[in-house]
Amino acid sequence: MVSMTKAVTALAVLYTATLASGALSRGGLDCVVCELVVAEAVNVADNSSDVARIIAKWDGECEKIFKPNSTEAKICEEISKDVLEALPWLDKQLDDLAWDIPEGLCTVVVPACEAVCCLTDSEPEQVHISLTRNSTEMAVTWVTKKPTATSTVQWGDSGQPALPNSATGTNITYTTAGWLGQIHTAVMTGLKPGSVVQYRVGDAAGGYSKMFSFHTLPADVGTDATPLSLVHLADIGYGPASDGTVATLTSMAQSNSIHAIFATGDISYADGFQPHWDKFMRKIEPVAATVPFMVAPGNHEFYWNFTAYKHRFAMPCMSFADGMFWSLPLGPNVHLTSVNTETMFDTANVDPAQRNWLATDLVTDARWKIAGGHRPLYCSQTSDKMQCGLFAGWLRANLEDMFHDNHVDLVLAGHQHEMEHSFPLFEDQVLQRSFADAKAPVYVVNGAAGNREGNRSPEPIDWSAWGSRELGFGHIEVKDNTLAYTFLAANGTQLHQFTLDKKAAK
Repeated sequence: MVSMTKAVTALAVLYTATLASGALSRGGLDCVVCELVVAEAVNVADNSSDVARIIAKWDGECEKIFKPNSTEAKICEEISKDVLEALPWLDKQLDDLAWDIPEGLCTVVVPACEAVCCLTDSEPEQVHISLTRNSTEMAVTWVTKKPTATSTVQWGDSGQPALPNSATGTNITYTTAGWLGQIHTAVMTGLKPGSVVQYRVGDAAGGYSKMFSFHTLPADVGTDATPLSLVHLADIGYGPASDGTVATLTSMAQSNSIHAIFATGDISYADGFQPHWDKFMRKIEPVAATVPFMVAPGNHEFYWNFTAYKHRFAMPCMSFADGMFWSLPLGPNVHLTSVNTETMFDTANVDPAQRNWLATDLVTDARWKIAGGHRPLYCSQTSDKMQCGLFAGWLRANLEDMFHDNHVDLVLAGHQHEMEHSFPLFEDQVLQRSFADAKAPVYVVNGAAGNREGNRSPEPIDWSAWGSRELGFGHIEVKDNTLAYTFLAANGTQLHQFTLDKKAAK
């Protein structure tokens, strides 16, 4: 993760270059000027001799702007030279962020350009559905460039010639990092379990989306009669590295072989550059418009206190948690809890309000309890002393007793770009080397779905039962007495599986 301080440094670069161009004297930068200045700065940064030449010519430039020999002129001179010398380093940091340049600097850092969300003014795009805590409902969210008169969803049973039901929702927006768009959410109600629903979203004047369809959860999902099929993934991203994962998920969604997806953070890898959010949401639409796409926040979402995440996803518990943590039942046997492991400073934490909520939420009669968040409580890459040392230890101090005492069966995470799982584990001790009637949670790390940073190999450690650096995701199948977690390669090939087994009686 590239820190915000580097983005602030980028502002200094642009400011310095702008002083030289005289643009500030015209009352501020417009988008065209900004992009020209940034493009030139990047060209300079790629050539160290250019940097040296500009520094040599810089003497006296600040005195043309400020009073000669003034404190302001001296400060300007020193800062400008430091910034110019830092250009090559800065260029590399921006490359790590993977923003489109110059657009990234001129939307994220300098409010000169707009980051337009959409391909048309009012046609809905980036459609995705999500579960609520009411099994007869399904929320749907979409984006348009401009406000529409209504935010409408129309739906009906699949195969009907018309859509007899409709509901009007709400629209919100944010302008952080220059984003321009409208986010609409509406809720379909009165849905029957185990049915196929077709729907479209939009507005009569602005236009409707194409027709989509989804399957509601069967009433007995998560039993021997109807096993729950849940995909787990994390660290996916908008770029080409996730193409294989998204293609396989699209095939699974179209064949109705999964009930829902749980993405435990680092969803789009936009890193503050809003067009990459839009690109990812368009990319995932063939999956997420058909299968509920449930999410937890990751550290790559932390920009501006998770503004994009909080606005773009309609998760349960929005009224008191902004969708940052939530829970819901998945049929009669499964309770899914999503935990927020993040802070606005890109560190690990679980605040007291969330801990108090968890203390109540995890007290449930559900036969199977699954919890998930972005950062892992256990990860084998002990050479990463910050993530698998300090931060993982802090999360264990905040969460492990609660998971253990409330008999959570499976704890899901991403963040580390690998696949691995533990034996049943408590306080860093393996309680058993089998998965029958486990006496403690099994911890899964699966941050391997296709992030741009690449995957790493797990390191040998006593509690780890299996690990891989393969690109891919996970699949969870829950029946009455078994929970099977399968690690899949991006193309869907099975890599490894373990099965938690419980005695027949609750």
